[in-house]
Amino acid sequence: AKIDRLRVMTNYGFERGRSATIPGMNAKLSEVGAIMALAKLAELDRIADHRAALAARYRNRLPDFDFQEGKDSRQAMQFMSVLLPPALMPYRARVIEELAQKGIGAGTYFSPHLAEQPYFQEESLIGPLPVSDDVGGRILAFPLTDMMTTGEVDQVCMHFRAICAALLHPADRRIRERPAAASSATL
Repeated sequence: AKIDRLRVMTNYGFERGRSATIPGMNAKLSEVGAIMALAKLAELDRIADHRAALAARYRNRLPDFDFQEGKDSRQAMQFMSVLLPPALMPYRARVIEELAQKGIGAGTYFSPHLAEQPYFQEESLIGPLPVSDDVGGRILAFPLTDMMTTGEVDQVCMHFRAICAALLHPADRRIRERPAAASSATL
């Protein structure tokens, strides 16, 4: 029982699915993972540059969507976060499902957010969090990998834009199928 509890604690306190029920942290680096990380260090600059270029491509191809602003000149991102328009918040699961049908793995990120986790609801005094509720309910995580190409980013963006446009009520349609900004740069 103690070992099981410690394992849960090393995975953010998630006992069932993505629900934190006890205190936890991210402590899941295995020895094999550590060896692989050391081997990757030699490639870190190239990988970070490639991922930064892919992130820039997402931003370029989806100019009417909101992204998290970066604070540094370069980040080695593991996925690309984008916010759905507020009108599409109730359809987030459907957007993810329709992307999956196109072979695109998308997900949510920090959703449910910390204040929605059972452990924090029981152990903390939590007031209204309208920004966390809004962002947590609209955020999507798009793929961004070492092996991904700019053409694949273009495909994700094309399908995502089409799915969103089809779901938006005509009065809310600010997202239109339109040519992406002129850029033929590839990696």
